[in-house]
Amino acid sequence: MQFPPIVEFCSQSFLQQPGLVIPAVPQSSHFAAQQQFVHYLRTLKYSSVLDLGAGSGMLGISLWQQGVQLTMTDLNPHAVALAEENSRRLAVPSVCLQGSWFEPVTGQYDLVIVNPPHGTTAEWHQYEWAHAWVPKISVDGGLDGLDSLRTIFSQAAPYVNHYLCAVYARSQHALVLDLAQSHGFHCAEVIDHQDTCMGIYLQ
Repeated sequence: MQFPPIVEFCSQSFLQQPGLVIPAVPQSSHFAAQQQFVHYLRTLKYSSVLDLGAGSGMLGISLWQQGVQLTMTDLNPHAVALAEENSRRLAVPSVCLQGSWFEPVTGQYDLVIVNPPHGTTAEWHQYEWAHAWVPKISVDGGLDGLDSLRTIFSQAAPYVNHYLCAVYARSQHALVLDLAQSHGFHCAEVIDHQDTCMGIYLQ
């Protein structure tokens, strides 16, 4: 499979760095799902966005609009640099911070968006052909694919002013729902696209 150096997402062009930062696959259903989710989220009211594990910054930058404060975090320093570059190219003011999930931020955000690693370790091993292009940390979510979401929900409460929006497999929704409820969040809505969904959680 070829990963293009530039992808069109929500009518904007984003640079990619396959091998260093998880690349988008434009022909995939997951890519189409994320565009659908962005279009929906743009209908909500928010003045600040936090994109966790931002990668190239596609989600956060696509959610930006005039007057919105955008912050993006990623543990991968290459991703932070790439998100900064995409922000500059698209003239989107942002703060890009290196660190794990909420670790480098303070304060509250109206809309927190995260597309975390939600594949299982077994699935990672099945796709050996992709290992040269896709960092393991970006896709391997552990035994059931939910390790990252466990951490995120356990840390989220002080930082979420309104919406916590998480992308994961539709088959994982029941488990994520239980996980969210155990940390004081309830699911206000689920947006589906084929086998991918986005849960919108409120406290």
